[in-house]
Amino acid sequence: MNSIFDYIKWIWKIDYVTNISGNPLYGDLKLNKTAIVSKGGDMYFGIIENEGVIGPVFTAPPDDETISEIVHLLGVNVGEYKYYGDCLSAAPVISLTEFAKIICMANFTLNVSEIKPEELFSEIIKEEKAEPLVPPARNYQIEQFLLPLIRKGDVQMLKLLLSSVNYKTVFKLGGDNLASMKKIAISLITLASREAIKGGADIEDALSESDRLLVTLDSINSVDGVINLLYQAVITFTRIAGSEENEKQLSLPTLKAVKFINRNINKKIKLCDIAEHTGVTENYISALFRRELGVTISDYVKTQKLNEAKRLLSETDMSLSDIADSLSYSSQSYFQNQFKSAFGITPARFKMQV
Repeated sequence: MNSIFDYIKWIWKIDYVTNISGNPLYGDLKLNKTAIVSKGGDMYFGIIENEGVIGPVFTAPPDDETISEIVHLLGVNVGEYKYYGDCLSAAPVISLTEFAKIICMANFTLNVSEIKPEELFSEIIKEEKAEPLVPPARNYQIEQFLLPLIRKGDVQMLKLLLSSVNYKTVFKLGGDNLASMKKIAISLITLASREAIKGGADIEDALSESDRLLVTLDSINSVDGVINLLYQAVITFTRIAGSEENEKQLSLPTLKAVKFINRNINKKIKLCDIAEHTGVTENYISALFRRELGVTISDYVKTQKLNEAKRLLSETDMSLSDIADSLSYSSQSYFQNQFKSAFGITPARFKMQV
């Protein structure tokens, strides 16, 4: 191997160039800073400061229409369409997380300078310019970086991305106007639910979650409350998109039980109802559920109710008694005791801290 570039091409099949002049695929890139650059959609390049460009790579397999659109945007002669189309078609598909690690490794090898993956994502968000909001939530930063991560179900990278920047700035697209923020939130929740479905999420789950979020949104009376709801929304849709692979490892009765519990978390859930829904006996579903998930059904229901309570405390102005009633607790005091036992803090103090 002559260089780290050759090594990367050998292992990951990613092309590179050290001289970008005259090549329309790389021509507008600058080598003044190590970075990951989006060229639209799911196509990315990695820049190694003063050394060269690694890429392109795609984070999702491009279809023929996408390839044709990219080639057209390059502005090349008609006779070169096939050449550049073949180059793009041969580009590897790799997760953004893995690509960031590769860029960090190459940068350290060539520049003896350490940079962390989260720094690359921070720069991506900071350097991109927002486009006009039409429709309201189609902010360029969200569309280019958040929605693809939702579709891929990559909760870890989404949280990393949002923690590396001020996520409140990313979501605060309507300024301090509550009505504008709510319109934007409706649009973004709809977009996020569609991306989750594209990523393999159960359609009914995604639409039910969307409905629940919209009902919650209606009760929020502050811009910060809307922003917090949006943060929870993108995390939730990313999680349900990514849960599809995990669900494949569950038996059908257990999967049905999990979905039944999550869809009816506001009700008093009985074992006999779960058994009837799954089509097996109470003893069978109890034993199967515990064997596959490592917890009893009652403990799972308890955990899900308490997590929903935390969400309501964080995102809404509901009183403790209203939350206890909405989750079918026998009393407010019982809810408070359960919450403190699980999280080591009372619901009232938790709400003060969020």
